[in-house]
Amino acid sequence: MAVADGGLRAALVALSVASVLFLHECIHLAIGRLAGIPAAFTGLTSVGIPRADASLYAGWRLALMNGTAPLVTVLAGFVVLHLLARWQNGPERLRFFLSWWAIFGIPYLGLQLMIIVLPVDFSGNGVDSAAVAGYLNAQPWVLAVLSFAGFLWYVRAGRLVLHMIEIADRDAPKIGTDARIAAWRHVAAWGLLVIAFAGAMRFALEAFASRLPGGSLDLPAMLFGWSGACVLWTRWRSFAARGVWSGWLIPGAIGLLALVPLGFIGGGNDFAQLWLLELPPVFAATMLASDQRGIVAFTRPRRGRA
Repeated sequence: MAVADGGLRAALVALSVASVLFLHECIHLAIGRLAGIPAAFTGLTSVGIPRADASLYAGWRLALMNGTAPLVTVLAGFVVLHLLARWQNGPERLRFFLSWWAIFGIPYLGLQLMIIVLPVDFSGNGVDSAAVAGYLNAQPWVLAVLSFAGFLWYVRAGRLVLHMIEIADRDAPKIGTDARIAAWRHVAAWGLLVIAFAGAMRFALEAFASRLPGGSLDLPAMLFGWSGACVLWTRWRSFAARGVWSGWLIPGAIGLLALVPLGFIGGGNDFAQLWLLELPPVFAATMLASDQRGIVAFTRPRRGRA
């Protein structure tokens, strides 16, 4: 992939993800207004009302304002996945732009479920899923189960992201490798995976005990632990892995990191941490791609170190 093409892809990633966030917040705004709530933009990536005014409106109206946008965002991801699978001859750049709607939306279901145990804020400035759970007075054990299930979905989403990449990038190499992974990498990867699952279990158990998740490092442990395990398990020399990391992972990282400065406008917003939330499924897709077996028998690589 040429440098110019990589730069264009990074720009398309930034524009795609920013457009998803903007549309997400516009849905919050529209649903809030339809529910009779004078919602307004309170930041670049937040729509709501002053916390002091939240008690003036019925809980179901506030939960509707909070809960509809995440649902639409997730559904949009699956719709894009379906449409691009049928629209094989569309412009490559447009397909790449739209594919990041799916890469954003599909894992977003897991993310929202993972953090459903966080503090409830009906004003629209907190976690959307937590606001809905608060309105429904969900039992702690239900929140605990949903939170852990969300982590499992987030891990599983890597396979769907890889499927999205294979659909959107027709020229990406599909040949993996059977190269062995060094023993120390296996050990380290399993250690990081244990850390990730321990963070998810702690999140869930503290919710089950009716306590707010007290470990500020739990969520980073889940995200960094899973990403690190994927990095160590990736056979980086395989053609398929190269296709994913050069055409998707690197432009994605550059595009998402380019949005970070926007995250410090107006006291902070979601742009600051998007890279942390969106890249793990792409790391997982790279890992899964590297282990695929090539469809052309004579191109099967020799055994060696990954």
